[in-house]
Amino acid sequence: MSRRQKKEIAPAKVEGVPLPRGSLEEMARRLVEALRGQGLSEGQILDTFRNPLSGGPYALYLSKGEKWVHRLIGRVLSKASLQAAEVEARGSPP
Repeated sequence: MSRRQKKEIAPAKVEGVPLPRGSLEEMARRLVEALRGQGLSEGQILDTFRNPLSGGPYALYLSKGEKWVHRLIGRVLSKASLQAAEVEARGSPP
């Protein structure tokens, strides 16, 4: 098939999808948990949100602001520390 015979392909439509209230925070919280699980420090997680190449995390950073992201990271990491301390206090399972 020559170049002139190729069919023109219509571009895909991009449509917005409404998200339930709290969905972005839940997504961000899970991302922080995943990054922490990969061994990233609090500063490295914040750097991920600041990085324009990170896509979704950067979009959240721009829309919610650094203070919001920093507080979210702090809450998630504090909760994880408390859970780890509770597990340690109970001891390892038999």
